[in-house]
Amino acid sequence: MYSRILLPLDGSKTAEKVLPFARLLARTLKLPVQLLEVVDISAATAHIVTDKARYLDAIIAEGERASREHLAEVAVTFAGLHVTCKVERGRPAESIIENAEADAGTLITMATHGRSGINRWMMGSVAEKVVRLAPCPVLVTHSAEEDDAG
Repeated sequence: MYSRILLPLDGSKTAEKVLPFARLLARTLKLPVQLLEVVDISAATAHIVTDKARYLDAIIAEGERASREHLAEVAVTFAGLHVTCKVERGRPAESIIENAEADAGTLITMATHGRSGINRWMMGSVAEKVVRLAPCPVLVTHSAEEDDAG
């Protein structure tokens, strides 16, 4: 069956909508959980103005620090379960898939931001890429983007 749950997060409240499902599955199936946050360097570099490029390393380091703190806060909500946290640099979909490939018994659980139309075309869909390319089952919950405003 499954040997672990891979739970990618991006720091948004929308991504956290999957947490109740992941906790239930982990407790019921007695599975360890790996929390994963990917610092998307390509997105960071695309929004940096040339005169601020010298600060890129500091900006990325701050993103990694914030991601580690966020994952530590989420990890404590999985009381009594074995939880590991991982922060890495890369493209989110590719990193999620690579982490899933490390263990054939992985179950990925993630939320989708539910973008459609031009927003989906411009920003892409990490969840869609993961569902299409992951070597393992993926549980996706849908959450409307406006939930992030709260």
